[in-house]
Amino acid sequence: MPPLRARLLLAAAALPVVAGCGSPGTPSGSTGPRSSVSPSPLPAATPSTCARKVAPASPSFAFVPPRGNAPADAPLGQGMTTFSVVSPGILARGGTPLDSGFTWLKQRGWKSVVDVRTTDDNTYAGFVADHFQYLWLSVDSGLGPTPDQARSFLCFVVNPANQPVYVHDNSGDERVDTFVALYRYAVQGWPMDVAVREEKLYGDTKSITLEQQTFLQAWANQYPPGTIP
Repeated sequence: MPPLRARLLLAAAALPVVAGCGSPGTPSGSTGPRSSVSPSPLPAATPSTCARKVAPASPSFAFVPPRGNAPADAPLGQGMTTFSVVSPGILARGGTPLDSGFTWLKQRGWKSVVDVRTTDDNTYAGFVADHFQYLWLSVDSGLGPTPDQARSFLCFVVNPANQPVYVHDNSGDERVDTFVALYRYAVQGWPMDVAVREEKLYGDTKSITLEQQTFLQAWANQYPPGTIP
């Protein structure tokens, strides 16, 4: 049997291009990018303790670019160049801050951090000193999360006790893109093709990879928009 990466690429090759098509104001209205040959269903995962459904989003979608909704004094240092507030009071995104960046987040009211790198935030003195609530989901660069990681992220973000949440990888690019697109789809009810299209604002060459698109496609095929399974 071909290795996992080869199988993912073969599945992705059958998919239409889901990013960069159309305009933000005129989404297709579909629940996600579809193809005649869909990715295999996602493997079984631990049942969610925060299962929920919301009404699908309205046809108007407000894309948030890098630095979008950011406070005027938001740091521009390492990792924070692409900082933006995805959903005010709930979720922000970016790269790994300097110690001073973690302190700024804490002083401005962020309660929690989700780290999706393969290294742990506990190596940063500023992170440790500021006592954030913390979720570490180790995802290799270029790959998608596991279903359990996806559900853990969604449950963590929708818990009011953790809000607002800051999610980051090294630079705020493709791994964060994947989790934010998942949030838009599963929590806010956006069509998946629209959620993926927003991520193109964060760089064509550093945006969601084919493997990550394949994961998101499989999730959209398996679960309706606005659903945390």
